[in-house]
Amino acid sequence: MLAKIVSDDEHGVVFAFEASIQNLGGLISPVLLNLVYRKTVQTQPNFVFIMLGTLGFIPLILTTVLQVINRYAKRMDPKGTESAVKVGIENNGMVSMVEMGTMTD
Repeated sequence: MLAKIVSDDEHGVVFAFEASIQNLGGLISPVLLNLVYRKTVQTQPNFVFIMLGTLGFIPLILTTVLQVINRYAKRMDPKGTESAVKVGIENNGMVSMVEMGTMTD
């Protein structure tokens, strides 16, 4: 899905950024989860597991929203060409716009 959102010359940058974020999460999450577990084990021993289950819904919700937007964009395309959501990213890394429409070469 990421490959459809960005242009062909940005694929490497996007996938490298995604891999970096995943690796950073793998380094930070055990430290944070141990800290939360130590702070809550006396009062609520299952809190860290409930927190992780709740946090698991965030990617589910985001994926669902992106799928709905993508289907809506395909339905709105009168020419039958492939549609997708284009996200413009400025040089500072902030998302500047979300535009629905057709992607053409």
